[in-house]
Amino acid sequence: MITTSVDSRHAGWRNEALRVLGEEGYVTVAHVVPQDLIDRVLESADRTKEHVRRMVGPRNFEKARQQGVSEVRMPFAVEPVFFEFLELPQVLEVVDEVLGPHAILRFQNFNTTEDQQDHYRSQQLHQNFRFPLKNDAGRAVLLEIGFPIGTSPLHFEVVPRSHRLGEPPGPAALDSQLRRVTWRQGEMFLFDPFVWHRERVAEAGTESLSVFQQFCRPFIKPHADYCHVLGSEALGRLPARTRRLLGEHARVPKSMADFYLPEEQRPYRSGQW
Repeated sequence: MITTSVDSRHAGWRNEALRVLGEEGYVTVAHVVPQDLIDRVLESADRTKEHVRRMVGPRNFEKARQQGVSEVRMPFAVEPVFFEFLELPQVLEVVDEVLGPHAILRFQNFNTTEDQQDHYRSQQLHQNFRFPLKNDAGRAVLLEIGFPIGTSPLHFEVVPRSHRLGEPPGPAALDSQLRRVTWRQGEMFLFDPFVWHRERVAEAGTESLSVFQQFCRPFIKPHADYCHVLGSEALGRLPARTRRLLGEHARVPKSMADFYLPEEQRPYRSGQW
């Protein structure tokens, strides 16, 4: 069985991680998220969820929960600490290598699995993205990265190499190939969005926290116009690389005048695909 874990402290970790990702569809990278960042996210967790609950209303927030998962979309808009997951050196290395310098963030979610046993019972094997291209092209346009934050690890069942399947396999074929994997606090896991998988739990009643990010090439629509949500003042305080990931150079022109601005002032840049 191929080893699906690499250590970011070792030379050549990136090439090895991307080799495994391409073959198996997922890989764990150890020693990525510093403890200081984990501590600050844990300290802000309840505050982040409560802020969003007030913004959208308790009824809408509860209605939007997915089988036991409280999902906070674009948490960086509430708590700036989440921007730091876009600035981790290991994240930037793999995003640049897989998707190139024009890659953008498709989504960032902060998940709290509060009723894990119910969540596991109700979740089916699924893919995180369906795309009208051959599945073996998926890693060239999409990349998903997750971070377990809480002390409780994340448990998944994955069908290795299923990102390479041209047609959806039957349930029996998927079940026969399932592999259980566990991701722990401080690790980063890279995931091909086409891989068939489902989340599972070791025991009921254990809270699990995680941050999920999906990156894509700029011709794929992100979940929100992050630059508009943040506003020019907040955006201007961020590093240039972070602004680019948030789509600063991939925005759609809002008027005819935008097409005729000097190149350095346009809300988009040429040569992106």
